[in-house]
Amino acid sequence: TIGEEVDRFFNENWMRMHSLDQIEYISTIDSLKNLYFEHTNEADRAYSLSSEFIDVWTAEINYAFNALILRYPDRYLQFPPVPIELSQTSWEYLNETDVDHVSYSDLPGYASFTKAWVELKADQLITAEKAQRHYDLRKMEYIFSTITNTFENQELEDRWKSEFLKAHIEKQGYANAQPYLDQFYESVQTDAYRDIIDETVQSIKDAREGHMVKVYKSVDGFKLEAHVFQTQTPPNERSPAIVIFHGGGWNGGNPSWAFGRAKHFADHGMVAVAAHYRLTNEHDITALESMDDARDLIIWMRQNADSLHLDPEKITGYGWSAGAHLVSSAAIFPETDPESHFSSVPNALALVSPAV
Repeated sequence: TIGEEVDRFFNENWMRMHSLDQIEYISTIDSLKNLYFEHTNEADRAYSLSSEFIDVWTAEINYAFNALILRYPDRYLQFPPVPIELSQTSWEYLNETDVDHVSYSDLPGYASFTKAWVELKADQLITAEKAQRHYDLRKMEYIFSTITNTFENQELEDRWKSEFLKAHIEKQGYANAQPYLDQFYESVQTDAYRDIIDETVQSIKDAREGHMVKVYKSVDGFKLEAHVFQTQTPPNERSPAIVIFHGGGWNGGNPSWAFGRAKHFADHGMVAVAAHYRLTNEHDITALESMDDARDLIIWMRQNADSLHLDPEKITGYGWSAGAHLVSSAAIFPETDPESHFSSVPNALALVSPAV
């Protein structure tokens, strides 16, 4: 009943809440928590609840609602003219919520709070760094150092490193994960979490079998790969080609989403390339950078037509959703390489549910 009341409050006041200043916002969150705490006190008087139950329930309410405070800067007026940060007072309030507590680690609220807490701590450290490196590469380093400095419990340290590392590999690519894989294997002591990363890496290696993987571009330390599926053609002949861009709203997905389509077209006589492009992250990568990658990959295919055994004048650009936007942008906003004079414009477009 209280949950329904709180949900109704959020639905009716979400925009207004996230236009409040931090003190008012936290006060609102506290008032919602108190609905549960007051009920718990009433139930305790009526039924003599165990102290263990009260401790765990209190922790869950704090984790769940304090996670909302951690996300307050991102949601404050949604897109404010000037980014805001949590104040020192807010951090002092949040630091009372213990993340290094294995007894609470199975609570649903624990996972959402701790993930947001680690990410925000890492973001704070990144702001002090001036190096020209891809934001998500820098963030992984600071996430690992934050976890190391936060958790005394080895199992929790291993859990959070494995969770963030697995997500990084799946989103940013195996080529951009090696330093963090090395760090993980040097420190991990919990077999279950080592196994999770082992299985993730092995599944990626298995998926890379049977096709070539080439780095077509590297920018700010971030490697972008072309997954090339060859067709059965005589060595001296060139086949038509197709380059496939996955969807995912510009901020999700990876080239493996296109492997099935790439194999299909390779089986039907085309050199098929599953594209890897940078995903938006609200920091240093926007859809504009993703569009740059789409243009550069098509130019790279033409520059390497001999070794890839493809016809540079028979390249189809294929994409779905956001990927269809990217490949069509290579035609609508084209670029030409100044040295090779190859263009980014595909010879044909196959667009599925295009975001145009």
